[in-house]
Amino acid sequence: MYHLFHEFESILTILQVQYNDDGLTALIFTSEGDMRQAINNLQSTCSGFGFVSGDHVFKVCDQPHPVVIQAAIKSCLKGDVDGALEKLKELWDQGYSAVDIVVTLFRVVKSHDE
Repeated sequence: MYHLFHEFESILTILQVQYNDDGLTALIFTSEGDMRQAINNLQSTCSGFGFVSGDHVFKVCDQPHPVVIQAAIKSCLKGDVDGALEKLKELWDQGYSAVDIVVTLFRVVKSHDE
């Protein structure tokens, strides 16, 4: 992942695309390490927003934001099941399917450091 992050920094600098680190991380997360998919996501995000941020990437890729999933996991770890369910309901109310939520949950847990 570290390698992809720096590759993307180089690409974005050459293309003179404005971005933040959250945007780069989101590109890598949504592409699951596939450089071709990441470049497609980058192109779509630039076309739609002109700036590559985490929120923009997740909107373009139509994936639940991992920060919301992480908040649900932290609630579970604290024993706050109601708080976790509230976060999941927030995603559900935004129109994400159960499969979208579970796939993102799996990917977040798989890459979780703690």
